[in-house]
Amino acid sequence: MPLRNDRRVCLNHPEEDLVPLQETGTFHIVPLAKLRQEGGYEGLPRATGVLVFACRICGYCETYLTEKEIDLLKTIDFSS
Repeated sequence: MPLRNDRRVCLNHPEEDLVPLQETGTFHIVPLAKLRQEGGYEGLPRATGVLVFACRICGYCETYLTEKEIDLLKTIDFSS
C-alpha cells in the first residue's frame, strides 16, 4: 500500500495517483465462501466491504477495507 503524502500511488508508476473504482458513498462487496470437502464451495450469508483503487495507466489495483470493516477488525482478538 504505497502512500505518498496521504495519497495512494501506483507501484509501477509512483507519480500516478490511484483512482477510486466506485461512486462516492458506495463500496464493493466480497462475498465469503468455504470450500466443501466433496468439492466446490458453499456461499455464506456474510460479506466484507472493500474500496477499490486503480492506476489509469497500467490497471494496477489495490483494495482497502471500509472504515466500518476496519472498526470491526479492531474488535477481534487474534491471540487465541
